[in-house]
Amino acid sequence: MAGPARPLSGLQRQVLSLFRRCIRAARLKDSQQQGTSDEVAFGSWRAYVRAQFEQHRGLKPIRDHMLVEYHIRRGQKAFELLSKPEVKGIQQS
Repeated sequence: MAGPARPLSGLQRQVLSLFRRCIRAARLKDSQQQGTSDEVAFGSWRAYVRAQFEQHRGLKPIRDHMLVEYHIRRGQKAFELLSKPEVKGIQQS
């Protein structure tokens, strides 16, 4: 039986908060595009958000502190862009 869960560090809380905000914004974008031709052209916003977070899942806050902070800042900028109503699609590279 596992012991009590360790409390999250500050960086872990920031990443989790950013992930939740991005998923909520992506869900809103997906619902706005439902039934339009954009849905076929660009796919799921939620899948894109998940893929971006999964790509960097292995970073360890203790060892890669500055790199995690960099990705948090980069993610916040992407979230701001995702939240804009004029953004209709994404291009994955």
